[in-house]
Amino acid sequence: MRFDQCTNGNIFKHGWTLEQAVMSEHDKAILQELAKKMRDYAERPEEKEKFQLWRDHNDLKETRPLIYIDLENGWNELLPQEFTCQCEGEMAQEWEMWLHKELIYAEKIKCDKPLEAKFYIPFMAHDSEWGIEKKVIGDAAHGEAYTWESPITDEMMEEDVDMSTLIKTPVITVDWEATNAFTAIAHDVFDGILTVERRNWWWWGMELTHPYVDLRGFENMLVDFYDYPEKMHEILDENIGTVIRNINVLGVEKLYIVDRFNVLPDNWETMRNKKKLLDISASAVKWTFIKKFKTTEECINHLEKNGFVSIVTSPHIKGKTNILLQDGDFTQKKLAVWFGNEARGISDTAVSHSAACVQIEMYGIVESLNLATSTGIVLYEITKQRREYQKTHKGARKTNPPIKK
Repeated sequence: MRFDQCTNGNIFKHGWTLEQAVMSEHDKAILQELAKKMRDYAERPEEKEKFQLWRDHNDLKETRPLIYIDLENGWNELLPQEFTCQCEGEMAQEWEMWLHKELIYAEKIKCDKPLEAKFYIPFMAHDSEWGIEKKVIGDAAHGEAYTWESPITDEMMEEDVDMSTLIKTPVITVDWEATNAFTAIAHDVFDGILTVERRNWWWWGMELTHPYVDLRGFENMLVDFYDYPEKMHEILDENIGTVIRNINVLGVEKLYIVDRFNVLPDNWETMRNKKKLLDISASAVKWTFIKKFKTTEECINHLEKNGFVSIVTSPHIKGKTNILLQDGDFTQKKLAVWFGNEARGISDTAVSHSAACVQIEMYGIVESLNLATSTGIVLYEITKQRREYQKTHKGARKTNPPIKK
């Protein structure tokens, strides 16, 4: 995809091939000069203020109105690649375009989008997507307006169609040879100027609703809230069912869910009989204790009252104890492991009450893993440690060790 046809930021699911992963000294010098300008803007005090405003906004706190401007196809006119790029290599040109866009935000647009002294690098990957394709009408690649035919029709919503037979959980296959090659180039170009971080989604996104819109169409999605609420939940239930299956297989005692929008039933017995959850969890929902809380604070109070040590799965957070998954000690007497919502991540409230932030060592891939995959990786390591400790010491700990070894 030509980068001047992309929206703001680094939106690639797919990076560059091994053949494209090249960088000349000429291109390197151009990128470094742009990166230095971007770093200077990112270090301004007002950028930190913008970050805090967005955190408060996402936590539903009262803030001034926030403005974000995305030019989308307007980038084609503002930054046509053939007239803008000084770099010669294909990959270098795309990196240059991204840096130009960040500088335009600082110098011309001046909305509330915060700038970071970071260069985001994607993965070279294949995404199997949802197993059901939409028919696109119109040539979006050449700037035409377009629409699409919803692959899940109203007739399917009205009939008792098992959505799990239509929708498949996406599988991401990473080409690590290519990914590591262009990541190494990024470090060579930007280290000492910008922090290189793997992240393959752009600055904003509607990652829960976007796939649903692809499957049902935007107008249909709005109507589905009213006409087909149960079917809508069935389509969106994929993640939670897999999480339930993961924790049951790994012997985790309980699953607590903060559900402020009341998506799941209040009663555990009702939840156990939901056909979608039964199918996806391979009936694990029948044998797994699940408790729902309306707020994060309510859940934290319950855990602290019962003597649990909490940890959160999250990238590095300044001011907290940050550890890689394989470097932690997770043999505490009572341990609660927090996973964030896929759209908003872990809440500030959960972080502030945690003993540590735990990260999967995959060069930042934790930000790209979905909830179901993250729970499988993290809980496997934690339950392995706890069972090995119990075998060696013939029982649970009497006191809690520090999370960081």
